[in-house]
Amino acid sequence: MKRPRTRVCWVVPTAALMAGGLPSAYGEINLVWEPEAQTVNVGDTVQIGLFAVSDDETDQAIGALQVILAWEPEHLTLTGELANGPYDWLGGFGLISPDPGGLNDTWADGDAFYIALSDLNPPLAFATPEGLLVTTFEFIAEEATAGTELSIPWEFNGIHSKVLDGVIPGLDVTGLLGSANVTIVPEPITVLLFGFGVGGLACGRWCTGRHTRPIGRGLCMWLTAVVVVSLVAGTGARAESTGSHASAPTVPDAAGEPTAGEGCEGTVSAVFDIRLSPVVEEGPLNRCIEFEFFDCDTDTSVVILQEIQFGGIFSPPGLAQNVEVEVPCVAGFYDCASARDPLHTLRSFATDFIFDSNVGVYTGIFNGTDSWLIGGNLNDDTVIDISDFGAWLGAFMQPGPSDPDTNCNDSPVHADITGDGWVDVADYTFVLINFFDKDPPNCCTGGAPITDPPAERISLADLERRGLGELSVADLNEDGYLDVADMLLASEQFEAELLLPVRLKGGSLADRPTSP
Repeated sequence: MKRPRTRVCWVVPTAALMAGGLPSAYGEINLVWEPEAQTVNVGDTVQIGLFAVSDDETDQAIGALQVILAWEPEHLTLTGELANGPYDWLGGFGLISPDPGGLNDTWADGDAFYIALSDLNPPLAFATPEGLLVTTFEFIAEEATAGTELSIPWEFNGIHSKVLDGVIPGLDVTGLLGSANVTIVPEPITVLLFGFGVGGLACGRWCTGRHTRPIGRGLCMWLTAVVVVSLVAGTGARAESTGSHASAPTVPDAAGEPTAGEGCEGTVSAVFDIRLSPVVEEGPLNRCIEFEFFDCDTDTSVVILQEIQFGGIFSPPGLAQNVEVEVPCVAGFYDCASARDPLHTLRSFATDFIFDSNVGVYTGIFNGTDSWLIGGNLNDDTVIDISDFGAWLGAFMQPGPSDPDTNCNDSPVHADITGDGWVDVADYTFVLINFFDKDPPNCCTGGAPITDPPAERISLADLERRGLGELSVADLNEDGYLDVADMLLASEQFEAELLLPVRLKGGSLADRPTSP
């Protein structure tokens, strides 16, 4: 007979992880555990659900989450996860291996690493005040104990448990990280024998005295066993939980007198404020930025590459202020200027771009949602699409930190968009949230598009045309295309190689989506 479900307490520590320097209007998402049963027998399967809970009365969009699991291996053995929540997470992830910290190399040491990514196709996942079931983990109860804990450490082996926002790329909205306790009791026959033994000792001479009737001695021992079972088993009650949900740039006309550039020789300065689209690390973070200055009258442009420091002591995260760029003079004026990080962002045009003829300096702003540099473009083209997802995944599958800085001699792929030294789910959220975003129209051609069409799948011939032939090795099913089907197959091959007892969503390989 199936045991009735026991509602149990979500035990949550008081420490919260705060996303510093960001508007408090964005709520947090708590991660909590709920065991299917508070008390189990040795040898039973233990199912423990992972829930994402909004910290106020509104739903909050989830871009991705990564969770470190920690338990006592002498009491519990992890066997896999059910992927039984109501949201259909992006396939091929879960208890992946290899993982950045090597936690899934073995589960015998009592730790594991779990990934859940919102699908690239809407809708996103939402944490609710009642709690969204993310997945259910299965364990085997190994040894009797009054209480064994499953927890979510904040950090282990250099990686962190985190929940990423589904609206702002890279925004860490991790709230409270919960824990749960499960009581494991011996099998019923063992408990009964144990109870009789203790009962006999407890009743002492009254139970064994020659004046005590046999039926009295038996009753004494039975009552003692019942008390022992009650003390070992115990029960719990689920506590009340509380749980906010969370363009194209415009290019003004250049200012100045038409004759201001006449006779100009050498170079002239341009001064900009530049921001990488949030959220990136506090820094200092060094990135190579490509500036392009357009002279629409002559239909020419000048490209300048310059390494720039973002963040640090005197600037907010991802912001570089009063950046000076030396650009060759032209007879007239530069009408507009663009900037991009070739390894991480799309191109943006500067707002408020003007020439001050009094001091001979161009000024402009690459800041704010109209003109900051949108992250997620990892392959140096003009659109964020499936090839960027493939570039991220290829880097993610290589465990270990990477240098967050880049220079102008680096070449793709450098998938650490946030600059935290890791390629993880925070970087994925830039691809997710900005998926199918593209470069703005050219400012000198009446708004003519300069963008390759975004693709959910890319042919190998198209990869070669874009100079990305090295990505063709990711066509694992050899259908001539790079697409999500290859990503799923890659995950299956990793897990098959390591023989991990992981249950992936979507059934067998024959059930996986394939390219038409």
